Amino acid sequence: MMLTAVALLLGSSCARIVPQPPSTSACTAGEPVAFAASPSGILEASPEQVHARACGLRVIDVREDDELTGSLGVIAGAEHLPMRRLVGEATSWPRDTPLVLVCRSGRRSGALAEELTAMGFTQVASMTGGMLAWRDRGLPIASAPAVAAAVSPESVMREVSRDDVIEHVGSRDHVRWTKAATLMLHGTQACIDGRDAHAIVGTPGGDAGELVLALAAGERIGGHAFATADVERIVDDYLEAFGQFYMHSDELAVAALVDRLAHVDPTLAPPTDRPPDLARFIAAPPPEARDALLALVTEPELVGCGHLRLMLQHPDAYGVRRAMVADVVRAFYRRLWAGHRDLELVVLAGGHDESAVVTVELPSEVHAYTRIPLLLPRVRDTEVFVAHPQVARFVRRENAAFLLERVPALRADETAYFADLEQLAAQQLDETMTRLAAGLPRYRVSFSGNTFEVTGPD
Repeated sequence: MMLTAVALLLGSSCARIVPQPPSTSACTAGEPVAFAASPSGILEASPEQVHARACGLRVIDVREDDELTGSLGVIAGAEHLPMRRLVGEATSWPRDTPLVLVCRSGRRSGALAEELTAMGFTQVASMTGGMLAWRDRGLPIASAPAVAAAVSPESVMREVSRDDVIEHVGSRDHVRWTKAATLMLHGTQACIDGRDAHAIVGTPGGDAGELVLALAAGERIGGHAFATADVERIVDDYLEAFGQFYMHSDELAVAALVDRLAHVDPTLAPPTDRPPDLARFIAAPPPEARDALLALVTEPELVGCGHLRLMLQHPDAYGVRRAMVADVVRAFYRRLWAGHRDLELVVLAGGHDESAVVTVELPSEVHAYTRIPLLLPRVRDTEVFVAHPQVARFVRRENAAFLLERVPALRADETAYFADLEQLAAQQLDETMTRLAAGLPRYRVSFSGNTFEVTGPD
């Protein structure tokens, strides 16, 4: 639910970064360019070479939208094309054009240069050291454009009408049904995030967000904070009781996490910047990298779930302790890396492009036997936030019963605890929707048997 305000993701399919003169050095476009090969065989161009020969090179910045506004800045005249789109776009380019790819550290651009070379490009190089090296050399830095560039062609922000939602929900391909009991034992609650490629039951933060919520309400009503050891024990008990457990990140956060790891100790990071490889690395890093990663995975800018990240950034607004949220995240990764079979780490692609919020409503309170519609969070060419508040309420009631049974120190009345849990859930949902979905139209899809009704927009 990651990362950037939705309103900042409007832009062109491939924007020029700022039309400033690249350097005072003279060169002629079309002149042969000699790139040096790195020890791994990838062609590289030094920052000085890029600066001196910018008029004869096509320089492409492959970082994500929100990386352009950071302290590293951009290279004047470079094009912005995020790495997730580069290979698809490049299929139509001349294979002999001199290309230099740029990222933060040179890792992503190196992997992409290798991939383009395999496609037949003859003059493609990675800028050595990326924007970090450019800055360290004291070379001129430009500001990012006022409007963020490059929305993924797979998903665009556009107006979503009531008719769009009706058509979407009416398709068998977009709705899948399960029972609440099956969801508890063999399924997961995903985040409300629109980037998921599967039909989902959505709640802020997914299973991880709901556990943090339950613990926060437990701390409030019990009057004491859970120690790290308490959280570790509760997570183990929770997995034993409920099985499957979902948490997500995204490609941008994972790439930034690996970049930070490489800065801490270059020997610990993987020799690749391809998103699938990085996702596999984070899911099962070598033992020697795990302590360093655990020290990083709770840094907000490295957390790919927008709901969890916002709780880490604004704990008071969410009614949580930052340390407790961090304890849950670290407990998840420890068990994931230990090979716990019930944990699911999903790495979503791109930034937030959601165009609407869709809330699923059922005709009555959810019970174990209730049929639940899982909804694909994609309406034609755009994404939507999807929330199942009644299903989340059912899960919360089970979470409350579990905590009251397994954590004797709570000594709370179940009715009072559940009421506090629901109040805090509403507060957290409102915070996340205000920060990630401000101004988006909101629709309600009310199911009754095999029929449904769509109301909105609100």
